[in-house]
Amino acid sequence: MKIKLSTAVALFSVAAGLLAGALPASAAPPSTGNDNLPDVIIGGGSDTTYLIMQRLDDLYNSAPGCTIITSGSSADKGKCNGTGQTTPTTGNFDHDVVVEATPTGSGGGINALLGTSPYNPGTDYARSSRGPSGTEGSSLSFYGYAKDSVAVITFGTRTGISVTKSQLQAVYRCDANARSWDFLTGNPADASSPIRPIGMNTTSGTYSVFQSTYLGGVTFGACVEGTPFENDVKPVLATAATAADAANMLWWISFGDWQTYPYTRDAGFGASNAGATVKSNLATVDGVLPSNGNTTNGSYPITRFLYHVTRTADAAPDPADLATPNVIGATTGKAGAVREYTEFLCRASNTLRSSVAGPASGNGATGGTGLRTLLTQALNAEGFVQVPSTGTDRNFGACHTA
Repeated sequence: MKIKLSTAVALFSVAAGLLAGALPASAAPPSTGNDNLPDVIIGGGSDTTYLIMQRLDDLYNSAPGCTIITSGSSADKGKCNGTGQTTPTTGNFDHDVVVEATPTGSGGGINALLGTSPYNPGTDYARSSRGPSGTEGSSLSFYGYAKDSVAVITFGTRTGISVTKSQLQAVYRCDANARSWDFLTGNPADASSPIRPIGMNTTSGTYSVFQSTYLGGVTFGACVEGTPFENDVKPVLATAATAADAANMLWWISFGDWQTYPYTRDAGFGASNAGATVKSNLATVDGVLPSNGNTTNGSYPITRFLYHVTRTADAAPDPADLATPNVIGATTGKAGAVREYTEFLCRASNTLRSSVAGPASGNGATGGTGLRTLLTQALNAEGFVQVPSTGTDRNFGACHTA
């Protein structure tokens, strides 16, 4: 989201309206999304970011916050006690709870926020492995909190493959001269081995990045098989009758997930082999093999950001303070909780500490492990990399805004 002057004025106007309502004297200052009440917010959308967001949720849910009312007889048990706590200084002041809904694809999550389609249960923000498309950025804010690559893969004994963009375009168009493996290997012996290009759920961000962004919107031909969810190879491999058949498949997948996902065969190749491991292999694309380093520096040709998406009215980058970051928007309720969670994901420093998730105890301000360190560790554990700290990739705190 490139914020122009007119947009900045509009955002400040929205924020001013949201802050106009007076809060009780004991509540958090109106410059935050804290209101002394714990809220439950739900994210939905991307399959690629489903597991990493659960890790990040756990960090936020366990971060220290206000002192809560614990009396068993109080109707306010679980909320902030409001005494001398008007300045939030800890990671999750209201002790809000963040959870993730079952994946339906990046487009599904984004459309739910736009109000063009439902999501059950109803969601408060979206997970996306692609950036904004069309007019989505006019009412939604996209925060890139991590980087990933889209890898091209083969299976079984089909190893050491190198492909170019033009070759992949021909294979997925189902061009007559691109229907057997000799087209990619240059080996006449592969002329009898048909290429089996596999498709993907068309609402997924990984589909969009590969088909639209990288391949230039090429129309897939009739030879492209199926629309499985991104990154789940089991239903793909279940369609193979033999190991040789699996070796003819060509697919694409999140490189982060490729590094951490268990590639297990479903019921294919005969019932006796159900659950057996099938090897998948990275292909070199345009002369570059995907790696964390090539993802970080952008030298691999198919890189993308992983996005946390909010309604701009709930949480938007403050155009006057992009470095901190300071998120403007809602001050109460679920929308305010989304605002605070957004600031957490884009926090660029270790100023705030975790006294729960870290190895050392602390009071949330001076002890424990820095939340930025823990965020980075979580990203790496799921195969993703932190947004580079310099350059145009990072333009809002620790995030990239599209």
